[in-house]
Amino acid sequence: MATFYKGAGIGTHWRTHDSHRVGFTARSPSTHPETEVLINHIATSTVNSPYISLTRSYAVAWHYAVFSSKREPALGKPAYIYEIEIDDSLPHGLNLLDPVKEVVHILPQPLRGIMDLGYMAELLDGQTPQPPNPRGDFSPNVELQLIALTFAQRDEEVLVHGYIPPFCVKHRFEVEFSIRFTSFIGETIMNMFEIRNIDLKKVPGSDFIKFLRIEILERKGYGPGRFARVRYALNGEHNEQENGLPMDLGKGIFTATLEDEELGEISREDLEKTLRKAAVEIIKIVRKELGQEPDTAGILKRILKNYAYLAYDENSSKPPDVLKCRVTKPKSPRDVEDIFEIANRLRSATGENYIVAYGGSSNAADNPDEAWSRFSLRKFDFREVKPNGT
Repeated sequence: MATFYKGAGIGTHWRTHDSHRVGFTARSPSTHPETEVLINHIATSTVNSPYISLTRSYAVAWHYAVFSSKREPALGKPAYIYEIEIDDSLPHGLNLLDPVKEVVHILPQPLRGIMDLGYMAELLDGQTPQPPNPRGDFSPNVELQLIALTFAQRDEEVLVHGYIPPFCVKHRFEVEFSIRFTSFIGETIMNMFEIRNIDLKKVPGSDFIKFLRIEILERKGYGPGRFARVRYALNGEHNEQENGLPMDLGKGIFTATLEDEELGEISREDLEKTLRKAAVEIIKIVRKELGQEPDTAGILKRILKNYAYLAYDENSSKPPDVLKCRVTKPKSPRDVEDIFEIANRLRSATGENYIVAYGGSSNAADNPDEAWSRFSLRKFDFREVKPNGT
């Protein structure tokens, strides 16, 4: 007999639908189960998944129940934690999967250890070193595989393929939490948490939804947590909605969406597209405000180690907006495809899009794709301000 837990925040599907009565089903049970789908389920929480996520940890389920709620769980309106027991002789059609085992066996090299996803992001997204003249290339999705491993271990995650019947759901615990809770030590009141607000009015929305700000819960002495709540307005109004949309800042995704009755004339598909695009911009803003922006120049330098004939140009670069590189020796063989490969790898590591430009000293008889001696990567939305302010 194995025991697992699942957190259900206020406003989420399993808070509204009582699994004591209906059990658990996947969002897309008809989708064919395969390792790539499993990886996307963990790394990006895709909705087109035949898997159900559970955790071995009550503490992890508590965090999801509390901080993935659209509002604070309170007395009379709690979040839930489900306790699920699955017998060793699994119910018919039910399979338990350890995502770590499922992913590790397809990796092209031994996993050397990942301790901090933020610190290791540039390594996760970098090209795997290969011997000269390799016979084959490694999968371009290696970084997504390693990210999935990291999150699976973070959440002590177990995946279920199939239907979890109601008789496996043994308990439903009610969870309450308020940031206004205080503890008394002598005559001193110690507030454990505080909310950090970051403005989001520059984040593109739509005529239907406008993003206002993000509330990040910080525990004093420990810094920001991995969950936050985005405040928004609907239908072109400026009135903030009572509920917020919870986000997992680690994964960079919304963990809940609007209810059907809130959609109005917008389709569910259009809303999800808007939320996915907004999540990318929100994470950029949060990282900047929290001082967690990636070291773009450092990431590029590490990428260039796999291209012996190229070097980063410290003097003419203006990181993180304009990055320039040069060929180290005039007679070095070069491949213009390397430039675009480097740009793609940098984009994967930083989440930024870059405009590529390359050139050099050449004459009319030269092929520019073979005679180039330098290139630049300019952030897509970067506009250089001239001395006159224009």
